Amino acid sequence: MSEYKTKWTGRYPVLCHGTWLLYKDGKNVSNLIPEDLQDEPMGCAGWFQEWMFVNGWETEWSSYHDGLSADEWIEENEYWLKEVGPEEDYKDIFYAFQENDWRGGSCGGCI
Repeated sequence: MSEYKTKWTGRYPVLCHGTWLLYKDGKNVSNLIPEDLQDEPMGCAGWFQEWMFVNGWETEWSSYHDGLSADEWIEENEYWLKEVGPEEDYKDIFYAFQENDWRGGSCGGCI
């Protein structure tokens, strides 16, 4: 089995603007991520935060669960995962993305 790590290059205050980096055994294989996924949330299951304005300009934060389970995510992304590694590595790839996955509005930088 290989070791997979990911990095999302977006940071506060513009978490939404970044690119995924994917490393397999320390080698950058980010070019194997489909172009339409390179700068979007990966859709992995997790808890995320969102905010809204209430009473004028006060902000209110809440948490919500969103995304696909490992098996669902693998099924949806298998078409490109097979280019990254063998089937027995798919869950490790999922968990690497899940660790750094994000959703728009979750950092509050756009407040």
